[in-house]
Amino acid sequence: MERKFTAFTPIDCESFKQKLLYFGMKYSNFCFLENNQYQFDNSIEAIAGLGCIRSITDIGHDSLTDITTFQNKNQDWIFGHVAYD
Repeated sequence: MERKFTAFTPIDCESFKQKLLYFGMKYSNFCFLENNQYQFDNSIEAIAGLGCIRSITDIGHDSLTDITTFQNKNQDWIFGHVAYD
């Protein structure tokens, strides 16, 4: 899979977000992040990552170092979430 970037300024942002969520369902890896109208940066309402070129799934006890190493190696966006039990 090749990395692609596309920016949109839709007329109806809420409708576009709903369609994007539906479209993303066909990908095994899909991340949608929304600013929830928080006013820290009005230029980005939402951002999404679809598909996966590389991933990090099995990280050790020093997870933040593992993620930093992964990001430094790939020099690109990282989409996803961090969870704990």
